[in-house]
Amino acid sequence: MEEVYRSGDTIYINKPKANKLAYTEYNEELFKLLKSYTWSINGDYLRSGKLNKYLHRYVMEFYYGEESIKEADERGFVVDHIDNNGFNCRISNLCFIPNDLNKAKGLTFDKRRREMVDDLTLTFYKDFKTGQFQITISFNKEFVYVHEGKVIQVDRAYYLYENDFELVLNDASKILQQVQKNGEFDETKLSHQKMLYVPSTYIELKESEKEGSIIERNGKHYLILNDKVRLGKTPLNLDIFNNTDVE
Repeated sequence: MEEVYRSGDTIYINKPKANKLAYTEYNEELFKLLKSYTWSINGDYLRSGKLNKYLHRYVMEFYYGEESIKEADERGFVVDHIDNNGFNCRISNLCFIPNDLNKAKGLTFDKRRREMVDDLTLTFYKDFKTGQFQITISFNKEFVYVHEGKVIQVDRAYYLYENDFELVLNDASKILQQVQKNGEFDETKLSHQKMLYVPSTYIELKESEKEGSIIERNGKHYLILNDKVRLGKTPLNLDIFNNTDVE
């Protein structure tokens, strides 16, 4: 298998000897550039010796321009991997933030997020086209949302924000803190501009299905959440960026 290859809308850089796979969104020009260099593992990141650049910084330079990298360096900013995975170099997972905030995020938010996967999986992204952020949540335990006086149990939720990393991080941290302490969070205390939720699906299980993790109904497959099965990261919901009917 080639070191740099495309699969669907993703570019992968494969390092099989180290059992590592780095990736970013597919862009034809970027794909050609990445294929023209050799990438090696340097700590928790990929780096090109010929370029003398890390992959995540090269991706940011490609999208935002060389001047943006220089300005970030001059201001003491770093390129943060929002999900704390140095091999996830999707542009939606990268953001310029102050070095002090990057360190604080790793010691507080990222640590708490890892501790709470039994309750929920929370992450956030930055949309390159709009500059907006989106928090996405997958609930691994029962979570109730009250909407117009109706109580609705939900599986996933999406919160849209303008271009303010610190505000988004504060809200994401607030959600984790409140769920850890109270088992729920107060949505009215958040600073989002829009939100979407996906209601839970209730299905009566046959006796033969109760020990499994996936069932099929009318051609659709459903994941059964239990003590051993958890939802992973929820990707961006693109509808929320342009849907004016979203609250």
